[in-house]
Amino acid sequence: MIILDTGAVKALATGHKALNLLAGNMATTPGDQLRIPALSLMQAEADEEHLPHRVLAFSSVVVDPLDTMAAATVGTMIRDGYGGPVNSARCSAQYRAWQVSGGASTPGHAGVWGRP
Repeated sequence: MIILDTGAVKALATGHKALNLLAGNMATTPGDQLRIPALSLMQAEADEEHLPHRVLAFSSVVVDPLDTMAAATVGTMIRDGYGGPVNSARCSAQYRAWQVSGGASTPGHAGVWGRP
């Protein structure tokens, strides 16, 4: 599983060679997925009309919904200075990565997101 942020979603949609090869290879490997947080997909659409259509055409792409807990945590991360309304997609991707890692520490604790 690989989690794509907004920049990676845009690169995949515009034909980035390595990402397109990765998406194609993952489509043929059972269980491999490119995960996109819903806010990253939303930001990509806001930046370029119809961009998500090109990304969602890959069978290996799965969109992670923004559930209640994720929304509250991402909101806390933004409030605490880890991103602003413009960077909400980045916070969403970071939250998803934290979930996948097993939640070794609480999001927002010192050093978790590269902040002292």
